[in-house]
Amino acid sequence: MESEASGGISRDDFIDNVAAGILEKLPVAFETWRIKKQLQMSLTPTGVVLLQELDRFNLLVIRIKKTLELLRKN
Repeated sequence: MESEASGGISRDDFIDNVAAGILEKLPVAFETWRIKKQLQMSLTPTGVVLLQELDRFNLLVIRIKKTLELLRKN
């Protein structure tokens, strides 16, 4: 990577660009309430596991988003 003095981008700008790119590609959280409503009458053990995993996925997406936003502020 080139230094700022030689015409390249700075380390901070590079990190900001990468973080912005990841944020653009980050999926939105699932609306688990809507899925629960659809599965309400036929909720199977597999459906319960699906909902649990969707909740975990949502937490992960939220954590990644907050971390990238914090990284971009610095």
